[in-house]
Amino acid sequence: MNARIAIAVALAAAATAAFAPPAHALSAPAIELAAGQAFGADGAPGGGGLSVAVTPLWPAGDRARFGVTLFADDIGTSLTPLLDPHNGTNLGTSASLHRWTWGAAWRGDLDVARRGPWTASASGTWGWWRIVDDSGGNFVAAASAVGIGLGGAVRHPLGVGHQVGLAVRWQRLFAEKNSAYRRMQGYASAALEWNWTRAPRP
Repeated sequence: MNARIAIAVALAAAATAAFAPPAHALSAPAIELAAGQAFGADGAPGGGGLSVAVTPLWPAGDRARFGVTLFADDIGTSLTPLLDPHNGTNLGTSASLHRWTWGAAWRGDLDVARRGPWTASASGTWGWWRIVDDSGGNFVAAASAVGIGLGGAVRHPLGVGHQVGLAVRWQRLFAEKNSAYRRMQGYASAALEWNWTRAPRP
C-alpha cells in the first residue's frame, strides 16, 4: 500500500470516529435505497451505466448520520466496429470491453440547510472498490482500490417515516499502480434516493 492510500485511510478513519456517537446512543437505522446513473469516468471503457446502492444510516444528533453503503456501478462499455470477415463491410458495432465496480464504504451525512419541507445535506464516504473488466461476460482483469467520495443531496418527506431525494456524488480512487491494468481514478453518479425510518416504539 503506497503512502497516498495510507494517508487517505487514516484521514477517513479519523472523520468516521468524529461522526460516531457512543454505542449506547445507537437507535434503529434508516434504510436508504438509491438507483441512478454512473458517468464521467476517466479512461476506457466509459460511458456510464446503472448505479445502485443500499445504505443503513444511524442518527448522530439532529443533523448528522453515519453508516455503511454497499454499492455497484456500471462504468461503461467500449465499442468496436463489427466487420464482415469476407469483404470488410462495416456491419455496425459490438461490445468489446465492459467495466463495472462494486464495494463498500463508510458514509457520513450532515444536513447543511433546511427550507420548508426541503433539506439539503453534504456527504462524505471512504471505503473499498473492486473494479472488474469483462468481455462478453468473460472475466478479463480486475483491480482493487481505496477510495473517497464527496456528494450532496436534497430530500423531501413523503408520508410518515419516508423521504425521497436526489443525490450527486464524485468518487476518487487510489489504486495500486499496475502497468498490466488500465486504471480508473474517478467517476461520478447521480441517483434518486428513497429513505425509510422505522417509527420509534411507544
